Amino acid sequence: MTKEQFEEEKQQYPADFVEQEYYCKFIEGAGQFFKRIENNIHRDDIVEKPDYTHRYKMGVDLGKYQDYTVITLIDLMNMKVLKQDRFNQIDWNLQKSRIEVAYLKYFKPEITMDSTGLGDPIYDDLSKKGLNIVSYKFTEQSRMDLLNNLLLLLEQDKIKIPDDPILKAELQYRDWETDWEI
Repeated sequence: MTKEQFEEEKQQYPADFVEQEYYCKFIEGAGQFFKRIENNIHRDDIVEKPDYTHRYKMGVDLGKYQDYTVITLIDLMNMKVLKQDRFNQIDWNLQKSRIEVAYLKYFKPEITMDSTGLGDPIYDDLSKKGLNIVSYKFTEQSRMDLLNNLLLLLEQDKIKIPDDPILKAELQYRDWETDWEI
């Protein structure tokens, strides 16, 4: 492997992976999928108000009974994830209303929505209302792409997440390799 190839590999893989695989080092906590979570926490105690000079992106993961619907917004100007809106056991119409309220509050950002299974008709309804929305179908590959992208953003300190105990626990303790239902 050339030095250039090695440098490219280092950019594509987490540092722990490189240390273990290329330098044969034992790394404490290397089994944890996401690293540097605590290093990338923002602790803004103020209520986050939308800034009309910023651009936002919105993601929606749908759920209804056991699973939660989660609306996530990210400020693209500073790569700061805003406090998530999580809810479950509410009517689909109310869920669509909450999604639309967040969409309007943050100046109509592009929405990427889970349209796997039951998400398809929700996506269709919101799309017909004129929301700037993109369908996202979860597959094993698309899921791994998302997780690896977040892993690299955290490792390279390019994203900041809220000091939310639920979000931190999900990122720290969930077995992302096996704990998944499509």
